[in-house]
Amino acid sequence: MGLFPTRLRTMSIPLRNWSNHEKLRVGGYKIASIPVMADVRTLSGVTNDREINLFLRGEVIFERESPAAARYRCPAGYTQDIPVSSKPGSVIVDFSQPDYDTHKAVTKGKEWKFKAPKAGIYTVTAYVCCSQGGDKDAAGGTAVCLHKNGSNGVAVYLAQLNPSIISNTMLGGTTDIALEENDTIDVRVHAFGKAKDARVGSANALWICIRYVGSAVRPDR
Repeated sequence: MGLFPTRLRTMSIPLRNWSNHEKLRVGGYKIASIPVMADVRTLSGVTNDREINLFLRGEVIFERESPAAARYRCPAGYTQDIPVSSKPGSVIVDFSQPDYDTHKAVTKGKEWKFKAPKAGIYTVTAYVCCSQGGDKDAAGGTAVCLHKNGSNGVAVYLAQLNPSIISNTMLGGTTDIALEENDTIDVRVHAFGKAKDARVGSANALWICIRYVGSAVRPDR
């Protein structure tokens, strides 16, 4: 925690982070306590509509916000058949066992998803153990994809392996993705072409790690 001195303090914060006292954030800190006598108002003559200047009078307590982070695994024995389809996004991986989840941002089950607790850039790493049969010379393969806000459209391809025959092969990767507050992401496996008997599953070999890394730079700002 940090403690602002009792003398008058002036600062400038982005307007998009301001809605009320509880949501005021300054330089990685959020206000934990504002004294009754605190005077919070806009200054006259402000010309930049993306900033608001504040007077804070009295002892204003700030506490550092912990960055959002979550890591989940699939339990031993988890398997999931993957139907072959020309359209991606048929099967969502249910990473049901948490190692940590700082903001309780994950919904588990068949509709597994991570909901962004704040807007910004998130790093996502996910790996899935895949198997499938088929003619080794035939066109087909398996892809691990990141989807956003429940859409069947692929936001990011994390990995794709085109040979049809694979056995207990780890597929995955890492990407950054910009999310607004309450946006959701999930990981899906897609089998396509001449692949047969596609499935995911292997003890402790399916996992995902998501971490907030910073605010997004928007073209309109």
